[in-house]
Amino acid sequence: CICMTAPQVHLIPLGIDIGCSPQTAAGLLLTVMVTAVFGRLFFGWLADRIGGLPAYFLASLAQTSVVFFFTQTRSIAVLYQLSMLFGFGFAGVMTCLLICAREAAPVRLSAFAMSAVATVGWLGMGLGSYQAGFFYDISADYRLAFANATGAGVLNLLIVAVLFWYRRERNTLRHRPVAGALS
Repeated sequence: CICMTAPQVHLIPLGIDIGCSPQTAAGLLLTVMVTAVFGRLFFGWLADRIGGLPAYFLASLAQTSVVFFFTQTRSIAVLYQLSMLFGFGFAGVMTCLLICAREAAPVRLSAFAMSAVATVGWLGMGLGSYQAGFFYDISADYRLAFANATGAGVLNLLIVAVLFWYRRERNTLRHRPVAGALS
């Protein structure tokens, strides 16, 4: 969520900084949010087919791969394309976070698990938007802020990769025959 909120909160000022009118810059955020509707539906559908964690990884990859590039262009057309890709990915992250919590927790703890994940997500959102503003204030440029957000996204992808490994190892141990057991 640190990765997602730098663009969500700072995309309009970034657009204005690079020469967009306030209306055009607001259109970038509108594009993010409209595209997010489709991303939310798509990644929900995908999670039903491949599981929450793989769908979450793909959504996070889509989101993370776009964030830094917002600061690398002055083209309005490219900014709108990046907004579409980002919106699609970030909404998938939001959808799949809760699905992952539900899949990982026992049924009797699923409401608590989803609440805990949502709470940590909101903390990440606050931190992501704060750090972007902080680094903009000290540098008068969004590159460092969006690079930090991208770094948080990469860290998230590494954590998800570890979760994939952990699940595979756990499943391997569960399905190993017990030594000395008679068939």
